[in-house]
Amino acid sequence: MSRYLFFLSFIPVFSFGQSYLDIMSISSLEDFKKVVIENDYQLDHKDESSVRYNYIGNKHDGTIRTGTFNIKDKTWMFSFIRPDFDYQTTPYDLIVEEIKNECKYHKIIPDNNVDFVSYSCNESTYVGSLGFVISNGYGIIKMFPTR
Repeated sequence: MSRYLFFLSFIPVFSFGQSYLDIMSISSLEDFKKVVIENDYQLDHKDESSVRYNYIGNKHDGTIRTGTFNIKDKTWMFSFIRPDFDYQTTPYDLIVEEIKNECKYHKIIPDNNVDFVSYSCNESTYVGSLGFVISNGYGIIKMFPTR
C-alpha cells in the first residue's frame, strides 16, 4: 500500500506540464511558442509588440497560467494565479524551487514598482537572468535581459 502512495505522490508533478527545463530553453519567439503550444496554451492576443497565450489544459490543477512574449525586447514572462488555499503545490512553486536549487542568486531587479529576486542559470539559452515574485495573488516568472 505504501508503494502505491509513493507513486501517487508524483502524479501532480508530472501533470503540471510546463517545467524548469522548458523555460530554460526559451531564447526566441519561436522557442516561446514551442513551449506554450506543447504545454496546452492557446493564443489569446497578438500585435506588433507582444504575443500572449493562456493555458487551456487541466483546469483542475488549481492555477490559471498566462505566457507573454515581448517582441521588441525579446523577453518573456509567465504568470500563475495562486489559489487561496496553502496546501496545493502549483507549477510556479515547482519551477521556482528548481530555479533556487539549480541557479545562482544574481540581484534584486525592480520592475513596475515590484522587486523581483533574480538568478543566473547556466542551463538557460537566453542571455540574462530569471526573476520571480509573488505579487497581488500572482506568481510571476520573468526573463530579464543583460543590459
